[in-house]
Amino acid sequence: MLILLKTICFGLWFFMMIQLILAYQVKSRQSDLFSLHLEDPTQAEMQIYHSLRHLRPEVQLNLEISEYHPACSELYFIASCISRKNPSISINPSWLQGTTTNDNGYSAGGKTETFLNK
Repeated sequence: MLILLKTICFGLWFFMMIQLILAYQVKSRQSDLFSLHLEDPTQAEMQIYHSLRHLRPEVQLNLEISEYHPACSELYFIASCISRKNPSISINPSWLQGTTTNDNGYSAGGKTETFLNK
């Protein structure tokens, strides 16, 4: 009887350990990327918050700022302040990406969504 009780306890403990190991494994999530090209420093914060309001939780917001823009440092400051509050925002310089933007200011490459009106 004691051997049966120890076997049941060991089986229960082993089952719980396997479930804990499986629960803590990092699962690779596929997330969509929404690229937003920032041009105007006066409208940048509004554009970012408007985009965040309409994105699904699994979508990552990618802010593109051109190095050749006259207000580059101001745009970086605005984007970095907002990205500290929201970890799903990434800031990528658009001159390294080699991407082009369409008339709406959104990246033409990759998987993008264009639901904002200009």
